[in-house]
Amino acid sequence: MSLQPGPSGSQDLPMTPLPLTQTQRDELDQAIRKALGRFILDSIKDPKTADTDLDELSSVVLKHIIEEANRIFKRDKLKNELDTRKPTKDIVEQHPQLREATRDACQTNSFSRIADLKILQRVPDTSSPARSELAQGFLYDSFVRPYTGGVDGFYEDLKTNNIKFKGNGLERPYYAKFCSIIQSSGTGKSRLMTEFRTKGVLVLYMNLREPKDTDCSQAEYTTRCCAFFTATFQTLQQDLTEKLHWPHSGGPDATIKSWNDGMCDMCSEARTDFFVKVQSRYEAALDKINVPRASTDVNRTVEPAAKKTHAKIKAKFDGKSLVVVEDGPKLVIASDEAHPLNKMLSAGFRPSNIICSIINAYSRDNDTSNWVAFLSMTLQVVNLPAPQVIHDSLRVAVAGQLLYSPYCHLGWDQNADPLSGISAGDVARFYHIVGFGRPLWKTLVGNQTINEIMTLAARMLCNSERFDPTDMNQVLAVLSQRFDLDMNQVLAVLSQRFDLDMCIGYPGVASYLKNGMASHLRMCFSITQDRAWAFTGYPSEPLLSCVAAVLLHWMPTSLTNALQVLKRKVDGGMVEIGQSGELASRLLLLLAKDIYVRSYLSEGMIQDLHYNGSGDAELIDCQKVSVVDFLEYLFGKMFWSRTVEEAKTAFQHAYINFSHWVSMSEFISPQVSAQPGIESLCSAKE
Repeated sequence: MSLQPGPSGSQDLPMTPLPLTQTQRDELDQAIRKALGRFILDSIKDPKTADTDLDELSSVVLKHIIEEANRIFKRDKLKNELDTRKPTKDIVEQHPQLREATRDACQTNSFSRIADLKILQRVPDTSSPARSELAQGFLYDSFVRPYTGGVDGFYEDLKTNNIKFKGNGLERPYYAKFCSIIQSSGTGKSRLMTEFRTKGVLVLYMNLREPKDTDCSQAEYTTRCCAFFTATFQTLQQDLTEKLHWPHSGGPDATIKSWNDGMCDMCSEARTDFFVKVQSRYEAALDKINVPRASTDVNRTVEPAAKKTHAKIKAKFDGKSLVVVEDGPKLVIASDEAHPLNKMLSAGFRPSNIICSIINAYSRDNDTSNWVAFLSMTLQVVNLPAPQVIHDSLRVAVAGQLLYSPYCHLGWDQNADPLSGISAGDVARFYHIVGFGRPLWKTLVGNQTINEIMTLAARMLCNSERFDPTDMNQVLAVLSQRFDLDMNQVLAVLSQRFDLDMCIGYPGVASYLKNGMASHLRMCFSITQDRAWAFTGYPSEPLLSCVAAVLLHWMPTSLTNALQVLKRKVDGGMVEIGQSGELASRLLLLLAKDIYVRSYLSEGMIQDLHYNGSGDAELIDCQKVSVVDFLEYLFGKMFWSRTVEEAKTAFQHAYINFSHWVSMSEFISPQVSAQPGIESLCSAKE
């Protein structure tokens, strides 16, 4: 395509004329003139304006040209797009001839010709998957479906942490403004962070990946971290400033919402553009940091950028925003899947120590409630060394400086149906059961088949990407013969259903429990102050219990092999049987029901992982059974003949239903005041 003449200052820049009609170009010119205003237009036209000021004004002109042109493209459904990823200041610095181009445009009131410059136009990225394809995935859907959890708990936690951080004047008792969210997979850690935006908090969500370069030195890694935080804060500052200065921005609250809506949409162009800007600034900052002195360059590079961003957030939102609360979080940088940060690199250091020291450098003298949150399934996501003496409140990273307790209260059964609307005959249906437990299962409904959901649950419980249900018998047989290969897989399946109680003092139990949370869907209930121990287990999750039951009964010898593994661990002292042998009772009652329901199969029942029918079908291990028939099956056909004559008649219409065991410290039923001759009663609703 031949180049058409443009403004005098841009004649040496490549041009690709946009497919705009004259009416559209006139509209673009008029909108930009109105957005710039007389003062900016006159300042640019003035030949006495200094080059530095002209650069600043030219970048403003480019910004408005890009915004208004993209608005027209979107409205008129044109496929063209001007590039918003690169800061306009950088474009002007790289192409100084744009000074005269913008001056000519202001003098002639013709801005649409600048939009024809190739340097402003975005080239489609054919190497990345189409947005529509990504948006159809269930992972994307889990971020956009209606949220049923709660963010108030974590919000109050950060608010309290900020109060603790300020301490007494210059005495800062806590190390830095970072915290961790520790919980099992599928419990809503990621969604919690993106939903934090509903509290009026700026949320920058990132998902970490294993580093490709594990051989870099500590100084080089420090340099990279300094450059990254510097670039992030500079880009944040620029974005907030520009959005607040937009015409009809709506003020701080509307600006926060607009920015968050773009950044918390995993497929948005705004999110891509932001990180492209960060990448550009990162590379620029990297060249300015002295690698041999990187450890001393933290204050010189990151701290100024961080402080400017903190000040920008404070100045723009404090006292102006309706949602700002004293000590309430203003900005949260969320790093998901952060456990690789704690791995020791070949150079002999842990990345988490470097990152946390940088956060310490820029947050120690600032009271603004801006935080970094590390999300992980392991306790060691931030594992700074502990001192010999643990403070009463929390763990200490450096003598006299504390770390905040991990947050693990993400809720449970958020997607469960109201029990008041479910009849006893519908309790076992898949569409009802899938709502209980962690929110992951419910988010998959509609995007994956029942077969796919249950197979995924089995693989996550066993922590095996290559898990093949048809080989479960073989897996259990191998594990029973060579138990040291991977005892965790079998114990995970048994623990989920039978609530195995581990002996705390047994060698390897701590490692098993830690691995169970990271790899076998164990839930974290609480964590000791020094993070050395976590109280974990399997709360009531009927869908996962059904999957565990299917695995135990997949082949004729699967259950036998699994029980052999359990016997070995009981004999060795790893698994407790209880004060009165309660484990035997749990095994007897639950296995009796397992075998009973499999002996009297009903048509259309979900009895394996391969079911692909309707979600209205019942899960075999969640179905109710007749009390009369079950007790007769459990104790023998002569059971009822040994009871009083009316007993069988009294229970002839009674049913019982259970699929797993859980530990309880309190009664489910509310306490009812005792009446003469009556020890306890349930409410009418129960």
